[in-house]
Amino acid sequence: MDKRDAMGPIKSVLPCLVPKLHYSDLGEVQDGTQAQQAYFDLTRGALTVGEIEALRMDLLDYCRLDTYAMVARLCGDQLPGPM
Repeated sequence: MDKRDAMGPIKSVLPCLVPKLHYSDLGEVQDGTQAQQAYFDLTRGALTVGEIEALRMDLLDYCRLDTYAMVARLCGDQLPGPM
């Protein structure tokens, strides 16, 4: 996929725009369905403190990468490195 043709799903586009970044490198939350489940699990109050912290970090990592991928789609080569 050419960088100028970055109109597909974020997960498909990200490797073309930023080859070093992959959703598969993330922890437990790697897609939107898993993010929804993580949010549900975090808000229902049935997790231990350790589980909350681990899932919270996985969800934040997913959201950070997803947001970065959307900005990469808009900015292309002008994009600064990931956080």
